[in-house]
Amino acid sequence: MRERSNQEWIAALKGAGQEQALTDLRSLLVRGLRYAMADRPGVAEADLEDFAQGALMKILAGLDSFRGRVASPPGPTRSPSAWPSPNCAASDGRMSPSRT
Repeated sequence: MRERSNQEWIAALKGAGQEQALTDLRSLLVRGLRYAMADRPGVAEADLEDFAQGALMKILAGLDSFRGRVASPPGPTRSPSAWPSPNCAASDGRMSPSRT
């Protein structure tokens, strides 16, 4: 499997080379899933194939709206200014005594 740019993936998935592009993308997804799930017992190869198939369906459904960037994860995110201070005790949010 050769490396492709975003534009090359889109062209291949929409064009005459779609079958090969789908095969390559499925292989890439399964390989990544296998690595990501390696420490989880009970995940069978068939599960990885199912996950990859679901991902392929979502990719194809959203291909026309792809903008080349990863979407933010769902849910609230915290900006760095909202992160606890390094002097803040992690357990209760109060300031820890200074050590001078």
